[in-house]
Amino acid sequence: MLNNRVPDKVHPKTAATSLNVAAAKYYLKVMIVLIKAGVDLNAQDVDRLTPLHEATHWGQKACCRILCDNLANMALSSYAGQTYSNLADPEVLPP
Repeated sequence: MLNNRVPDKVHPKTAATSLNVAAAKYYLKVMIVLIKAGVDLNAQDVDRLTPLHEATHWGQKACCRILCDNLANMALSSYAGQTYSNLADPEVLPP
């Protein structure tokens, strides 16, 4: 373990992590387990999308809340220069 983080196997082509997938698919219980285990909340895939980008893109409000409550970096941008808030429906954004 480096920096108290659990190593996560990434997809060989997309570099998506298990947390990226869980955030996009609304797997709340999986997200909670992964976060408690110490996975990197800010891991970026080949497009530099984070789990927070994925959750906002797919409209997963509860997933966004979990990530924000656990201090996911909201300032990270994708290769296209988009932060999570650029991808989100205003109803999904935290207050």
